[in-house]
Amino acid sequence: MKYGDTDSIFVECSGRSVEGAREHALRRIKDVVDAGTPPGVELKFEYVFDGCVLVTKKRYVGYAVEDPGGTPHLLVKGLEVKTRDNCDFVRHRLEVCVRELLRHRDLSLVKRRVLETFEGVDTAGLRDLILWRKYKGKGSYRSTTHPLVHVVEDLDRRGNATQPGERVPCVVVRADGRSLKLYQRQRLATHAPALLHDIDRDYYVEKLFLPPLSRFLELAGVDVFAWIGEWRSGARRRGDDARRRALPGGRGTQGRITAFFHSNKCANCGAVVDGDKRAAPDGRALCADLSLIHISEPTRRYAIAYAVFCVK
Repeated sequence: MKYGDTDSIFVECSGRSVEGAREHALRRIKDVVDAGTPPGVELKFEYVFDGCVLVTKKRYVGYAVEDPGGTPHLLVKGLEVKTRDNCDFVRHRLEVCVRELLRHRDLSLVKRRVLETFEGVDTAGLRDLILWRKYKGKGSYRSTTHPLVHVVEDLDRRGNATQPGERVPCVVVRADGRSLKLYQRQRLATHAPALLHDIDRDYYVEKLFLPPLSRFLELAGVDVFAWIGEWRSGARRRGDDARRRALPGGRGTQGRITAFFHSNKCANCGAVVDGDKRAAPDGRALCADLSLIHISEPTRRYAIAYAVFCVK
């Protein structure tokens, strides 16, 4: 027996297939237990896990097969993989990593997915980064420094009477060198053009993505926080190389900042924009509105923010 709770037990069936484990549970375990219990009390078989991670009490995840010949589905209990408070980006990336671990049992593949998350957070859109926090109502928070209090006050000033139980959309922005608490950095999620640029994407990785993933992988002796250190060291090296190539006399760039851009097409009409009026890379320009180009952090110190307009 690997795990026991008030009303359930997990039994390991090493060396058996899914159908073999199911047969063993029904004919051996269930029959033996039922024979020793009072009439009317029976052991209920629920499912076979084809790969499972038992984190702590009432916290586990695995591929569950309920019916004979059924398709395994991901079953999550008590873990952040499915919580509605989290943003779509973190939920999706956690699920991808957990599925990779359970399906292939290969930590190198999991590490690859984690590194993809480090890189992908920079291009995630506002909708994918919204945190849906549940509001408990006035008087439910002991302090006005709770991160949700100021967000709800901002929402109410906009004419929305937030009711207890509602989920409030918010994001976390960068401190930009200032000593700010979390409640001072949490903002109501709006369509303001500057908000997407101000989001603290490191917070989403270091505080929302890595801690729950670490609870899975530390059981296998993996330090996921060391992975982000390795990735950042590599990113700094790649950024230094890119900056050297961008300097006057660098190979193939002729010292132009446009070497860092993926496209010079307008995000709205698709027309190629020449000269000083350049469209933002990877579709970040807002048509007919003044906005700033999103560029990578290693490049930001060398770059000048371009003002972009749609030419249509």
